[in-house]
Amino acid sequence: MLMTELCETLENTVRKLISENGLQAGIAFPTGCSLNWVAAHWTPNTGDKTVLQYDDVMKLDFGTHIDGHIVDCAFTVAFNPMFYPLLEASREATNMGIKEKWPENQKWSKVYKKEGNGQNERRPSGNFLPPGRER
Repeated sequence: MLMTELCETLENTVRKLISENGLQAGIAFPTGCSLNWVAAHWTPNTGDKTVLQYDDVMKLDFGTHIDGHIVDCAFTVAFNPMFYPLLEASREATNMGIKEKWPENQKWSKVYKKEGNGQNERRPSGNFLPPGRER
């Protein structure tokens, strides 16, 4: 599959799922689909003929926004079982980092509400922290 087709398919699906509506809801940033040694943030340009191959390791990174709230989703895909240990090591490292940062919060996808006005407490690192949590 062409990388441009992959990105367009993902973005068109996201647009439908979130009911894209101008600045109210839509794609947050161009989809990144970096291959192999490219760590992140590569996006194919129109006309690019790069094809996803069996032996590729692809880092997929896409985002959505609804009413000013952004969600960033990134994960790694590989089809060749030779890379499965790499994928598992990455998952384990991510989970360990989350556990070490917030041992009491195993479900890292929770978004904590700030006491008082109900607004999300956003820190410079991009992490959402529960009220009163210090760095």
